[in-house]
Amino acid sequence: LCEIRHHATRKFEMVYHLAIGIKGQACGTGTRCAIAYAQDAGIVDGSGEPFNYQTYDGSMTARIDGTLVEQTMSNNCRLITVYDNMTYFVDVAWWVHVRFVKDGLMNHDIVAEGMAETDTEKYSTIDAPTYILAEIIQPGVVRMRSFDRTAKDYEEMYACGTGGIAMSISYLKKHDLYGTHELTLIWQFGVTKATITRDGENHFTDIKLTGHARRVYTTTVDLDTFKRDFLFFEKEKDNSHFRLRQLSEGESE
Repeated sequence: LCEIRHHATRKFEMVYHLAIGIKGQACGTGTRCAIAYAQDAGIVDGSGEPFNYQTYDGSMTARIDGTLVEQTMSNNCRLITVYDNMTYFVDVAWWVHVRFVKDGLMNHDIVAEGMAETDTEKYSTIDAPTYILAEIIQPGVVRMRSFDRTAKDYEEMYACGTGGIAMSISYLKKHDLYGTHELTLIWQFGVTKATITRDGENHFTDIKLTGHARRVYTTTVDLDTFKRDFLFFEKEKDNSHFRLRQLSEGESE
């Protein structure tokens, strides 16, 4: 859920809520949708001119031209661990485990693999990272799949903007590339492009994500009913699963 809030000095503030009921740091695909919504709502125009908006990770810049959205991503991105030439752990304002494969992307059970990999001891001290599988089709073109333990019902996600940036960082490291590069990312839902500059061993700047976003569904929510019946997820102590409970009297979100 991407919530659009008023901001005193930016066009808007976007607050991202995970399906498990906590606030997330970043969501590239969700942000693109929020920008498209802001255009529909008249908060920003579709002229292609850049504007600033506020996120958990600070002020970001974006532009929208029709349905095409270009957004900057956090420059606080870094490789945490290089397990081998095929497997990487990356911080892109969210933790992402990236694995390159050569034996056919669709041959993998990404939910089972993602559940097993992100539940290992090496990730026991953090929230479960997003799990990315990537297959290089040709130089600069990568087909991708994504799984996130915070997604509803433990299902595959058909796009992941932050995961795409994490894969792009891993791609540059894997091929020992420096300078500015544009990668084409092929997801099950469509195609996005990532542009990123590597100007140091573990320094990545000018990160941009570009893709289309258009409205496909509209609904309304009665806020009084929502507040009265609002449920949220609460982690169990062993961190193995979540349970729903209702807000108590006087308890805030």
